[in-house]
Amino acid sequence: MQLAHYRAAHRLHDIAQQLDPGRGGYDPGRLRPLAEELQELEKWDPYGEDHSYTEDSRRWHRIVRELLTRTRSTRPDST
Repeated sequence: MQLAHYRAAHRLHDIAQQLDPGRGGYDPGRLRPLAEELQELEKWDPYGEDHSYTEDSRRWHRIVRELLTRTRSTRPDST
């Protein structure tokens, strides 16, 4: 479980960096694949079903939703 959480957190961090236009890696053409990855991460609860209402779990889902919102608001076709 701990390894799965580490990997998912690393993916989330990587996606957040890719969505940051201030960083060199920002690529608007990658928004759709990043949104799909975020949708997968949104379904996953890093702390397990027994802990789905903890502050950590809520924080995880809030971050994923914020990043998903960023992918949607940044898309060229979203205007």
